[in-house]
Amino acid sequence: MNVSTLTKVATSSRASEIVFKHLAGRERAAWTSNLGRLYNEVTANGTNLSREAFNKVFEDLQKAGAGTIVLGRRGGANRFVWSYNFRDAASQTLSSLQAVKKTAAKALEAKPQAPAASSAKAEGTVIQITLPNGVSIEDIKALIELAKTAGSK
Repeated sequence: MNVSTLTKVATSSRASEIVFKHLAGRERAAWTSNLGRLYNEVTANGTNLSREAFNKVFEDLQKAGAGTIVLGRRGGANRFVWSYNFRDAASQTLSSLQAVKKTAAKALEAKPQAPAASSAKAEGTVIQITLPNGVSIEDIKALIELAKTAGSK
């Protein structure tokens, strides 16, 4: 399981965030998920989520190596066969994202220190932060991309 890869999937769309939160909140971890039933569970509380966006999340998860989409035959349900305990993976991914958001918020609140060797040609301010355990630079990059995407909407 690669949390940074899952973080990219989790932050790639609103639909991904909804699905990850739902999976992380499940009581039991299953190795196979009936996609029709899962879609109904996710949208049961009035969540506005298209079937296409929902399916895209699982296509992205398959590309990330989280499992395999199995198309139902002869009236069988479409399902997703997980490569690992996805409830735990979704929880870890969401925890990682929360840690990144807190770290980024603290960095933005802090007054930036001038770099040790500053010059008139410097284009930016250097901020040094310590990442929490389990948070990688890829997680930070995914969060920045999410912020850019959210800011442009």
